[in-house]
Amino acid sequence: MSRRSAIWAAVGLSLGWLGLIGLVALFMPPLAAPVPWITRLFQALAVLLPIGLVGMVVWLLRELAALRAEAKALRTTLDALRRPAPPPRPDAPAAATLRPRGASLGDAAADRAEPAAAGQGALDLPPPPQAEPLPMVTLIAALSFPRDETDRDGFRALERALNDPATGRVIRAAEDVLTLLAQDGVYAEDLEMAEAPPDLWRRFALGERGGAIARLAGLDDIDLVERTAGRLRADAIFRDAGHHFLRQFDALLEEIAPRADDEVIRLMTDTRSARAFVLLAQASGSFGSVAR
Repeated sequence: MSRRSAIWAAVGLSLGWLGLIGLVALFMPPLAAPVPWITRLFQALAVLLPIGLVGMVVWLLRELAALRAEAKALRTTLDALRRPAPPPRPDAPAAATLRPRGASLGDAAADRAEPAAAGQGALDLPPPPQAEPLPMVTLIAALSFPRDETDRDGFRALERALNDPATGRVIRAAEDVLTLLAQDGVYAEDLEMAEAPPDLWRRFALGERGGAIARLAGLDDIDLVERTAGRLRADAIFRDAGHHFLRQFDALLEEIAPRADDEVIRLMTDTRSARAFVLLAQASGSFGSVAR
């Protein structure tokens, strides 16, 4: 039953009940003795209580429909993020090499494009068109992931980010970690994290650790941090996924933070992906310790 049908059914039942009460009152013979107030109270309850119960049932049905929609949205989001990647081309390299720290994401993309450009030069073909850089608003929306199945802008941003080779690796790594955290009932959007100055994120992106940078460990839930650290030590799958995500997100920060303004850094470090990064980095000691 749809919400509109449930509301109309409730209105019809309430009007039918009031009509029935009106008929009873119309054909009931008048009472000779005065009616005590307690009797009138129970009469009023007898009239209004069924209407209240009908309204409560309608409200519960609407809440149940909302919960089902949220569950369906979550399944849709996970299914969209877990679509299998296209098979590699026969001429693709067997394994990717790790780029050294300091090389930007743009440099890595240029390195991948060099062999193709050389081959096209031999065939005297025009160079491929340069892909447009991913807008910051799109990147931030993708790092936050769609809120629900109706978040069309979120899905569009996610699809565009996944189609970008460098950003797609970060998004997929974040999705793996968020899924593993959810198995323990930990959801990034629920983490209470102290906001750190954007300048600290810039210094962290440049490689600084310890001292003031330790303020980036903004989670006060020490029990959660310790449980996450224990899982990193005991669960090989979680450890591999977590360290892979830390490397990918760290590379993204290294590329973006030095040239982004304060507002962009604040929005980027408040996404679901960034909150998961803070939790894992704090659990693994990646921020370093405060100088004594």
